[in-house]
Amino acid sequence: MLLIALKKFELSKVWVAVNTDWMPTLAELCGIKMDTQDLDGKSLVDIINNQNGKTKHTLGYCWQYQDMWVARKGNWKLLGNPRDTGKKTYILESKRWLVNLENDPSEQINLVNKHPNIVAELELQYNNWLKLNDTSISTKDKD
Repeated sequence: MLLIALKKFELSKVWVAVNTDWMPTLAELCGIKMDTQDLDGKSLVDIINNQNGKTKHTLGYCWQYQDMWVARKGNWKLLGNPRDTGKKTYILESKRWLVNLENDPSEQINLVNKHPNIVAELELQYNNWLKLNDTSISTKDKD
């Protein structure tokens, strides 16, 4: 599906899309009707079919893995309790890591101290998401 979109359009535009977008996208492409109102994922069909299509993640997007979590909105991404997942055990010293993905797609520069209002907004977004979702995911690291 990504290849279809890449072949169809020039790479001049970036859309927010995440792994949970696959299910509603494939369901729509297959003509399967489903209630997607409460899903985190959003169908990408409009974007695939129309270069001027817009992301449906307008309110942002959150996820959690163990005690690490992420809140995204627009170009901003806030990581809570971040760790280098490639090394599995390395935990960053900062408890919050804020990046502007447009300016820093490799997420190397922590902007937490420069943008405290954005940090607060994304923390609120995450806390609201947490209230709406099953939080039975363990927030503690497993041995």
